[in-house]
Amino acid sequence: MSRGALEWVTSTWRGLLASPRWLAALAVLAAGVLAVQANVLVARYYARWDLTSEGTYTLSQPTRDLLGSLEEPLEITVLLSRSDRLLVDVRHMLDAYRAIAPDLRIEYVDPDAEPARFLSLQQRHGIAAGATQDGRLITDASLIIGRDDRFWFVSADELVSFDDEGFAQPRIEAALTEGIARVVAHERDRICFTSGHGELSLEDGSSQGLGELRHRLERSNFDVDTVDLAGPAGRARHGGRPFTGCHLVVVAGPERTVPPGAARLLEEHVASGGNLLLLLNPVVDDDGRLRPSGLEGAARLAGIDIEAAFVIDPDPASRLPQGIGEAFFARPKVHGITRGLALSEERVEARPLLIAAQPLGTTPESVALPLLQSSSEAFAVDDLRPLQASGGRAAPRGERPGPLALAYAAELPAPSGPAPRGARLVVVGAANVAWSRNWRDPALFGTRLFMENTIAWLADRPALVSVPERPRHPAGLSVTEESLLEIQRYVLIYMPLTAALSGLFILLRRRRTERLSRREEAA
Repeated sequence: MSRGALEWVTSTWRGLLASPRWLAALAVLAAGVLAVQANVLVARYYARWDLTSEGTYTLSQPTRDLLGSLEEPLEITVLLSRSDRLLVDVRHMLDAYRAIAPDLRIEYVDPDAEPARFLSLQQRHGIAAGATQDGRLITDASLIIGRDDRFWFVSADELVSFDDEGFAQPRIEAALTEGIARVVAHERDRICFTSGHGELSLEDGSSQGLGELRHRLERSNFDVDTVDLAGPAGRARHGGRPFTGCHLVVVAGPERTVPPGAARLLEEHVASGGNLLLLLNPVVDDDGRLRPSGLEGAARLAGIDIEAAFVIDPDPASRLPQGIGEAFFARPKVHGITRGLALSEERVEARPLLIAAQPLGTTPESVALPLLQSSSEAFAVDDLRPLQASGGRAAPRGERPGPLALAYAAELPAPSGPAPRGARLVVVGAANVAWSRNWRDPALFGTRLFMENTIAWLADRPALVSVPERPRHPAGLSVTEESLLEIQRYVLIYMPLTAALSGLFILLRRRRTERLSRREEAA
């Protein structure tokens, strides 16, 4: 390049740099480059700061370790409406999860605003839904955690817990982390159903079979198996321990008395720390008398007595219009299994329906807690011949008046060994709680929820990860009668009086200013 050309380029650049327009353009260009670089750095090195006083959204080390070990994508679907108070906390928590595990695929579905998408998920996963009094749609699953064909469902009650003192304890991280751990775990718990004595069948897809329950259990990552206790081959498997590998054993409505040999196997299963669910069915002989079911020994391990009787509840607020009261809605008692059920009589659909139930009792040393009971008008009979003689038109009065206990749950002390807890046992006086119709008829939502909660409580195992508990905080304002009167005084007296005095002050000050202004003009 010649000297003249070099001088021309130099002078041109000097002129451009001296121009304010070009300087502004270069500044904008430099700012754009810096913004792009900043976004690239933020995308590669994502970081969040939790400025809450309790570290609400700071993940614990077990959660970080679990998220760091994820090797495949995981899908989390949030089924919370925009008006739900949990949505903000769940969104912030999931943002923290995705900061560590970018492969998390998170989808938000508003059941109110996106009914078509929600209906698709509802049909795919069998999610139950109902409407509140204000028309808001609520579901029994707030989060769905899944990978391939393995899914875990988290309800709203698992995201936050409330105590009797009015405090709330957030459990969002614990519920999410445990759900992810259960989905990525390779082992599956096995639930064994007994057969051979007229029990309900897993292969029965009718409304009174267990086909729907089997589908729900397999969808919830359980292996379902049938153990025949009537034949010698079934009792002799695994060296005479047929329930080896069964996390939970279910005896669903035997129509015949369970013989001592099979009953002893159930007792040994409970004594060794195994979980047991007994769904009773009245055993009636040819003369119409009620006979023992043969399961009394297993139930007595938890201090529960099974009475060979038949419950009739004639209370109009509980019984169905048909019949004499053999089918009625039971009243739940406070327990983890009855979570989500209506404890009052206002919502009948949120109470379990029991058909042909047997009454239960407890021994003095029992550790069992009641789950369901009848109304005070109920009674129990141990002889059905008068009922059969009247053609079911008149109910004979029994000697055992209500209210009668219909279901118990017990957790036994931990046996010697590494087991963190003892066996769990639930006895329900009716077997219809496991019928498939409970999942097909929306009116039986309470029965379905009771059965699902029972399985979840019995099949519970220690968390795969240990997430520290979050501090409690007040769930809401504690408003007393005195505070309500104080609020009334503020709203009706103090605030209007303050506004009136402020307006009067401004009016007087403005008039004074106007008078002074007129005097100055006159002068």
